[in-house]
Amino acid sequence: MNKTELKSKIKEIQDLYLFDNKPWIIGYSGGKDSTCVLQLIYIAIKNLPPQQRHKKIWTICGDTLVEIPTVVERIDTTLDNLNKSAKKDEIPMHAQKVYPEVNKSFFVNLIGRGYPSPTRTFRWCTERLKIDPATEYIKNKVSSHGEVIVILGARKKESMSRAQTMKAHKIKNTVKTKRKDLESKLLRTHTSLSSAFVYAPIEDWDLNDVWTFLTSFDSPWGDNNADLVMLYQKAGGDECPLVIDTSTPSCGNSRFGCWVCTVVEQDKSIKGFIENGESWLKPMADFRDMIAKMREQREKHRVKDTTRIGGYGPFKLSSRKLILKELFKVEKEMYDTYKTRLIRTEELLAIQKEWKKQIKGTKDLNDLRNGVKRCWDEVYNNEIETPVLDIDEDMMLAELCEKYKVPFSMINKMLIDERDLSKYARRVHIFKRLKKHIDKEINSSVAVS
Repeated sequence: MNKTELKSKIKEIQDLYLFDNKPWIIGYSGGKDSTCVLQLIYIAIKNLPPQQRHKKIWTICGDTLVEIPTVVERIDTTLDNLNKSAKKDEIPMHAQKVYPEVNKSFFVNLIGRGYPSPTRTFRWCTERLKIDPATEYIKNKVSSHGEVIVILGARKKESMSRAQTMKAHKIKNTVKTKRKDLESKLLRTHTSLSSAFVYAPIEDWDLNDVWTFLTSFDSPWGDNNADLVMLYQKAGGDECPLVIDTSTPSCGNSRFGCWVCTVVEQDKSIKGFIENGESWLKPMADFRDMIAKMREQREKHRVKDTTRIGGYGPFKLSSRKLILKELFKVEKEMYDTYKTRLIRTEELLAIQKEWKKQIKGTKDLNDLRNGVKRCWDEVYNNEIETPVLDIDEDMMLAELCEKYKVPFSMINKMLIDERDLSKYARRVHIFKRLKKHIDKEINSSVAVS
């Protein structure tokens, strides 16, 4: 890739942008290919006169809620810098994350419903954690705007299967018009959404082209591309792409995937980070190995079911409790270092709800009615107050928040603040603290209108 080729690529992006009114949705995963595409798009639109920047560009990043914290930190910084820079440069671009529904999250399925940790033949995680959130977002934009163009960092030289998939969805030009010529040249049909088209700006680039671009040009919103190079040097290998349909390869052997991934025999990403100084990730790696091992210990940990292939079904309730307690131990061990929760309160509530559905008999009911709270208390031994104080009340609150589309985490934090200040006669700072939670939620969810 030389300067002439790069200039031609920028012109191609600008021509497609100006050609119609279809809004764009860029898939960003935090890896080299999607970063390259995002920077190319930003540069191309920034170089257009402000009056020609006529349509919206959304950037979505799928967060499975079980991403490696080191990668999440970089992505969060990038999205924040991108939004600030786009506003300053008057570019109609907004970046945000998309998440799986609480009831589809990894831990609710693993611990709540007892799904065995994923395998190559039972990869239940990909659709729930990756495809569904991205598809739902695209569908919402299609319903508002009629048609959209999804922009991905797919490259033909990544694999033979990727090249075949891209070729299969190429638009056939049966009517020779300028519009059809451009569509057939640059766009492909979406595999499952008839009103969405796919554009891959770097489809013909090789790996060297990608790294040459990233190391030769500064990030237009102020990121340091050298940090991305360092991230790859620590983990080694490829990114986990934004998965928008079943034709997009899942992470498999990629390095920037979920830290709980048991599809592969060895998690090379965490191993790479640990070997390069990120030793605080070791408990997470051990947890991942534990749930992979428990899956294979069928007689000990899984319900016997002769109607299923292999003769065993989900994890037993006793094994799910064990997994949850081990997760709390990992969270407790690493919290002082990284200040992060590994499982959200909403997921704990959903897990408890699933457990209550499956409880049989009075004895089990008494033991597991507050099973999540019991697991927490056993691990933390009253050192930290459980985030689930009253299961029934918190579940009711979570369901009301879901019904009225109000963020549970925001309401929950506001209630905690209110309780903390209730012992004071004069609560002069309570409204400032409550407003802080509201402002944070608004700033994190605001989009280009």
